[in-house]
Amino acid sequence: DNAIKDMLTEEDSKFLTAVNAALTGADTVVPQSGVVQWETIAGGITRDTVEDAFKIMPRTPSHLEVQKVLVNNITIREVLKWGRDEVGGDLSQDLLKNGWTLENFMGAQWIITIKRTLVADDEMFMFGDERFMGKFFVLEDSTMYIDRKAFMLEFFCYESIGSGIGNTSSLARASFT
Repeated sequence: DNAIKDMLTEEDSKFLTAVNAALTGADTVVPQSGVVQWETIAGGITRDTVEDAFKIMPRTPSHLEVQKVLVNNITIREVLKWGRDEVGGDLSQDLLKNGWTLENFMGAQWIITIKRTLVADDEMFMFGDERFMGKFFVLEDSTMYIDRKAFMLEFFCYESIGSGIGNTSSLARASFT
């Protein structure tokens, strides 16, 4: 299990490295789109600042809407602080009682990770519809090789994958301060 988890962490690390490279840097214009796609947003994580973050991607030439949001398990706790005046209705009570149980929120699927070394606190990655983003190919799925000789056991995991981001306008990032 740990070998597979390490392999998946490596996959995620390479993908987010490519995303960060495509976005060129915080508050910097991306040459392909001509707009800033990684914005620093002041004011913490509030309903207003998250709505500002959701405006980043539609400003690109592709005008794509956010379909998926990636945050870590610490950052989502800032959203859990939202009261009835920000979330509305009984949802604030449900968030307090049950924690984050929503699959879709604000029109997007939210993905919560424990990998804080990959997705820092107060950071939000946003992705458009995967059909307009690029391709991910699995040439050989995750495989565990095991060789047993007498009392010696040798094993390792491997896979053959490849991907490419074809449309940088399907990416956005917000850093909340």
